[in-house]
Amino acid sequence: MIHLTPNVNSQQTFSVSPHQQRKYMPAFGYSQAIFTNYLVVFQELATGEEFAVKPVVGTDNERETKMTIVTSVDIPLSGAVLIKNSGMYTYTIWAMSDDDSLNPTVTTARGIVETGTARFAAEGAWTSPNITIPNNVVYYE
Repeated sequence: MIHLTPNVNSQQTFSVSPHQQRKYMPAFGYSQAIFTNYLVVFQELATGEEFAVKPVVGTDNERETKMTIVTSVDIPLSGAVLIKNSGMYTYTIWAMSDDDSLNPTVTTARGIVETGTARFAAEGAWTSPNITIPNNVVYYE
């Protein structure tokens, strides 16, 4: 599960492992297995709204792939997507051959390399109060 914070103006990095799926590429119905980047599509479970973004990929090897996104502005081709709501999301990572497309079609996508769940959690809605118990109270029985 991916844990991210919505509407944050800083880079957030998460690790996934889509490299394992490459051995099954090209997926049925797709022509080639060669791809140049990834497309991540987040879908909010409560509303069904989808958010597509091309993340900035820092590490991409057999063990892990580290992706970085920003969730405060909507520039999806530059690794930024505007997600305002906290909650549960699903994500789908597509292998893409087109750098300028946010629509995974048969001509631009090479197949799905990973799916899973993501939790976007904002800062706590409430905090526990700090209660100080006085030490100068005398208790009688």
